[in-house]
Amino acid sequence: MRVTKFELSPEKPGYPVKGRMLYLSSVLEEDTTYAFVPEHDFLGFFYCLHGKVPYTIDNVSGMLQKGYFNMAYLPAGSCTVALSKGRYASFCMEVDADYLKQLLPGVPILETFLDKIGGAEPVWMCPNHPLIAPRIVHSIYSVIGNGFEGELQSLYLDCKFVDLIIASLHHCQHFKIGLDENDVRKIKETKEYIEQNLKFRLDVNYLADKISLTRKKFEAGFKQLYGTSVFDFITNERMQQARVMLRDSTLTISEISVSLGYTRLNNFYKTFKRRFGYSPGELRKNDGE
Repeated sequence: MRVTKFELSPEKPGYPVKGRMLYLSSVLEEDTTYAFVPEHDFLGFFYCLHGKVPYTIDNVSGMLQKGYFNMAYLPAGSCTVALSKGRYASFCMEVDADYLKQLLPGVPILETFLDKIGGAEPVWMCPNHPLIAPRIVHSIYSVIGNGFEGELQSLYLDCKFVDLIIASLHHCQHFKIGLDENDVRKIKETKEYIEQNLKFRLDVNYLADKISLTRKKFEAGFKQLYGTSVFDFITNERMQQARVMLRDSTLTISEISVSLGYTRLNNFYKTFKRRFGYSPGELRKNDGE
């Protein structure tokens, strides 16, 4: 994992520490699991610029999809990130709580969020990860590609640091999922239904009809809630389960394929190889050696 740090200007005596900005990028040749273990409580923003980042925090799993972000508080401890083979890029801003209070006093969404932090539980500012607004994307890449040096660079990064904080908070403040509580409940129940019924035909139209939503609203709401499309979620769940079954069960590949809802073995083979870069048979052969 390549990490590029962007240093802010030194803090003046009597002023709180501002924070720091990091750009993380990597091209993984194989599936990799990282344990993110902050030495102290972390407060800041995560922006996913490329790839899908599945994470587990305190035994609660989620995914930060390409083009999404959020502000988070993570108490000292560990966050597990499981990345599949491929390219990843993300931008991170760690921010000091006292600096935020001094910089932006009286901002409702920030005050509400800061009142929740400091305990043993992680906290997300937005229950559902918002999309990164084009203006925020532009500012992030302006930081990454800036050509300034010395004092000018420090001043430029200080300005961008504040700009990104304000733009991100403004976006969170006005972020709306476009679903009422009942719709959110239905979509969450459908996600659980999918996870428990991978062996059945899971047609998107059927799933939408099952909860009395239009296909368009169901798909848009699902992606807003989970950062991925319904089809991609179903495929990912099936492939993850397939990999476990190939390693841990004595079922034949054909039996595994049928148990995960595939009526054609060839489709299962193609999907598995496209997802992991190797075939089901190759996985079994390598694990058996």
